[in-house]
Amino acid sequence: MTKKIFHVVGTDTNIGKTYACCQLVKHLNISGILSNALKPIATGIVGSVNPDVKEIMDVNSYPLENEVINPFCFKPAIAPHIAASIDGTKLTVNELITHLHSSFESLANSYVFIEGVGGVMVPLNESETYLDLLQKMSEPIILIVGIKLGCLNHALLTLNALKQRNLNVIGWIANCLDANMPYKKENIEYLKNSLNVPCLAEINYGGNLIATTKFSELVI
Repeated sequence: MTKKIFHVVGTDTNIGKTYACCQLVKHLNISGILSNALKPIATGIVGSVNPDVKEIMDVNSYPLENEVINPFCFKPAIAPHIAASIDGTKLTVNELITHLHSSFESLANSYVFIEGVGGVMVPLNESETYLDLLQKMSEPIILIVGIKLGCLNHALLTLNALKQRNLNVIGWIANCLDANMPYKKENIEYLKNSLNVPCLAEINYGGNLIATTKFSELVI
């Protein structure tokens, strides 16, 4: 039985969800808490493995098989519903949940962070999006905000979409993507004041997770 399960979703693609997941795992592992990440859907393969999956494998507490971490991996780095269609795979919410529950069996006594794919409205097929998966699984959600130009709009829209489904967003993490971003501090402060969920942590560009007091209250 897993200890705690969290979904880690982002405001867009390429905003550092994998990096943030790895930082979460490393932070808990350093604190003596067994922790692992899963990435149920990945697109883009370099050699024989998705690079994001390799990053996760390198930080997880347990040596897990690739299929446990990443049951659905598609070669082209494109939207998952298109990649699945090319591959002849039917990507559905129920199939994802079945595979995730199977993965949980390998993660006894561990915290688990499930990394999303793209933004929360990414289609899984012609009728389901990643939001439908989040709604059906119902575990708490951590929102990763990639701090860059446009992040204010993306963060507010994403949180609004999650809240419209009455999903349990416990907080957000500021993941700084540009070491030289003008007014980075001001952008983060605006989000702290405008998002109606707490900031759990900040990750400086290329740095480690810096947890707030809310992190210990809501995650651990």
